[in-house]
Amino acid sequence: MNEELLRLWQAFHENRLKYLLIGEFAAVLHGHSRLLPVMGIWIEDSHENRRRLREAMKMAEMGDFEILESMNFIPGWTTFRLMSGMELDIMTYFKG
Repeated sequence: MNEELLRLWQAFHENRLKYLLIGEFAAVLHGHSRLLPVMGIWIEDSHENRRRLREAMKMAEMGDFEILESMNFIPGWTTFRLMSGMELDIMTYFKG
């Protein structure tokens, strides 16, 4: 498993981020064989949880982004490129 992703998930856990892993990457973790270089997460949209996301990103050495606490997360458009080349797509809502 990619060390960067493990560091990110550990930071999510330690900061008690409320999130769900969704999309293609989640399907792979459940045994499906396809993989796109995008990992989608849904986060609970509260000020406290957004603060936790910011702290987790700092802890995982991905930068300190103050805007995470107030920006609109748009599925497919609000992405962060990880050092591994994978994109982290963060959203606060999704259909389905």
